[in-house]
Amino acid sequence: MNHHSVSPQASPHAGWVVNLLLAICVLTLNFSPALAGTFNVSPVKINLSKNSSTSIITVSNAGNSDTTIQLQTMRWIQDEEGDKLQPTREIIATPQIFSIKAGATQLIRVGMVIKPDPVNEIAYRLVLDEIPSPPEPGFKGLQVALKISLPIFVQPLSKSVPELDVSWVQTQDKKIRVAIANHGSAHVQILRTKISDESDEKSVFFNQEKSLYILPGQSRYLDFTLTDQEITPVKIFLIKTETSTGDKVFHAKYRNP
Repeated sequence: MNHHSVSPQASPHAGWVVNLLLAICVLTLNFSPALAGTFNVSPVKINLSKNSSTSIITVSNAGNSDTTIQLQTMRWIQDEEGDKLQPTREIIATPQIFSIKAGATQLIRVGMVIKPDPVNEIAYRLVLDEIPSPPEPGFKGLQVALKISLPIFVQPLSKSVPELDVSWVQTQDKKIRVAIANHGSAHVQILRTKISDESDEKSVFFNQEKSLYILPGQSRYLDFTLTDQEITPVKIFLIKTETSTGDKVFHAKYRNP
């Protein structure tokens, strides 16, 4: 995908600052060193609500050169094919385009135009696109522009919580597919996942340290292969997760297709 969350490997806590490295790759026969700029963005997740309809984001340019950034607000949905972003005016962010001098800081104001949903949380993303400066005379290579994406969640009028259900099936190519379904009214962010045999926790089949968002009403799937084991519908997998709201343990049973 073209859009990546800022915090796939980072803590989800909004007060943390994520350092983003933008490398400008110089493709020459002499393998010249890469030029780079560094940005700090805080917070890395935004929550809006009826009582808190705006938020401030700080973007700092810790690099050695000036840069220009353009903002886009996107509706964030999920389906069987994955994450999808659609341009929206339900969320606004200003200034829409700005330049940051080296060592300077820019404040971004984000606000919601819509009214919160009565029951379900609504998800958006703020995409920051760097507009590269013209290359220096004689530059031969490829400039790679920074594109980052911050999650924005509009809280519903009523209390919202995720409700997870975990099950497994065997695919046609004999892989195990663990489905994590979110039947709740709020998203969940899974930071780490470990899958093992319920009868032998030391027998680990799957271990992933990658951030995984599951929006309300959606499912995400984890595939892995078992070797030298007979798979029957009575088998139960132990799934241990670290989420943005704490550690959770699930026992995945076979689900009839």
